[in-house]
Amino acid sequence: MPALLKRFLIIIGLILVAIFIATKILNKQIQHKLTAQGITAENISLNLFSRSASLENIIYQKDNDSIHIDRLTISSFRVLKFFTRNKLELSKVLVINPFVIRGAKPDSINENELRNAKTLEEIAIHTLTISHLNLEVSGKSQLKTTADIELIDLKITRKLELSIRNIRALAENFTYTPKDSLHTIQIQSIALNSSTDSMRVDTLTVTPNHSKASFGKKAGFQTDRLEITIPSILISGISGSSLSDSLLSISRIVIPSSNVSVFRDKRQPFNENQRKDLPGDLLRKLPAALVIDSILIRNSNIVYEEQPEASEKTFEIIFTELKASLSGLNTTANGDKKYASLVANSKFMNDGLIDARFQIPLIPNLPHTATGRITDLSLPILNPILTNIGRITIEKGTLQQLQFSFSYDTYKAIGDVEMQYKNFGLRVLKASNKKDETLSTLINLVINNDKVQTKHGLIDIERDRKRFVFNLWWKALSNGIKNSINPLKSDKRK
Repeated sequence: MPALLKRFLIIIGLILVAIFIATKILNKQIQHKLTAQGITAENISLNLFSRSASLENIIYQKDNDSIHIDRLTISSFRVLKFFTRNKLELSKVLVINPFVIRGAKPDSINENELRNAKTLEEIAIHTLTISHLNLEVSGKSQLKTTADIELIDLKITRKLELSIRNIRALAENFTYTPKDSLHTIQIQSIALNSSTDSMRVDTLTVTPNHSKASFGKKAGFQTDRLEITIPSILISGISGSSLSDSLLSISRIVIPSSNVSVFRDKRQPFNENQRKDLPGDLLRKLPAALVIDSILIRNSNIVYEEQPEASEKTFEIIFTELKASLSGLNTTANGDKKYASLVANSKFMNDGLIDARFQIPLIPNLPHTATGRITDLSLPILNPILTNIGRITIEKGTLQQLQFSFSYDTYKAIGDVEMQYKNFGLRVLKASNKKDETLSTLINLVINNDKVQTKHGLIDIERDRKRFVFNLWWKALSNGIKNSINPLKSDKRK
């Protein structure tokens, strides 16, 4: 998008340059100058006495790209600076009903060609108003939106460097399908006001392009099918003075509420060739430095649903009333902090409560860490999650408190869990999946199920580098829980 905006603004600049260079010769040469740049226009009017100009039905076409503008008007240009300093200074430029189509070719700009076409040292526009812009991008990625934009103190130099003091923009009906994506992103409106350093996004949705039954088949591999609804996103304290800035600084991002549903069909083959970075590694790979003081998420719900490979029945992991805050995010080279902190709490499985804190390293070679606790949870709820513990399932019991602490890196996770529970009972199944009454009774006598008990479980697992960090978190917790409730494996790291 920045490259596309840059191209659009430069085309506008070329039109202005052609008009004012033509005044050195004759008014009738304006069309010739525009045509040389691949631009046609009708009803060209230039008045040096009123220092104004206007053009209608402006068309630019190159390859699969096109720009059509119903009308462009210019008022109050400085003639003296144009002739003496080779600079074009304009008070107001109004662009009415531009329609921009970006074709299937890569979004690149031949900057050498554009530099050769420009003969002015600088174009300065006090107010550039773009009214009812229609933008379409076609090809492997699809994008459509309409927008009204006002740019204050815009400057374009001979080197094609752009700077803008203030931007006010409202984009509506934004629809974007990224290249090779199985989802479509839609936004009702995006309002940006750089004078208040703020932006508001209303009604953001991520919608899958296929049903649950066909999504995995269409992808060819196991992949997450997302349904996301975010009514609003409030962004404040945005800083950045030019389109070429390599630093994005934001004071605060607030998401008052959201709903996220994730579905994965594990009957589909798994992509063994993929590699997933940890959060700290992902941050260091961003194309621009990022500084965000805080991100706040409130009153949100997340449902993860999984279709097991060997069962027709799905199971869900549910988080409701989620609150989360991320602070101290700074990926600049001179940042003085070692970690960003993520703190989250929510209801878990519509029953218990979970509080967690994650430390995300901002510099290489530091481990990630996770600490927290789960309270007031009915233990049988965990059965679908606690796989691979033989033929043992939880029959009854209440988890009063589970505390966990582990660190992890690219290769493994190590830590402990401590569980306090009461009225605990296990069920041992026979090969026929019927309850083994004798063995179940003996195990429940050993674990002394009629008292409040405290058990420790060791976390020590290898990280599956082909999966996201969420997979590691759940495997670490389930590993510790299984080791704490299994009488043969209960342990605590010294």
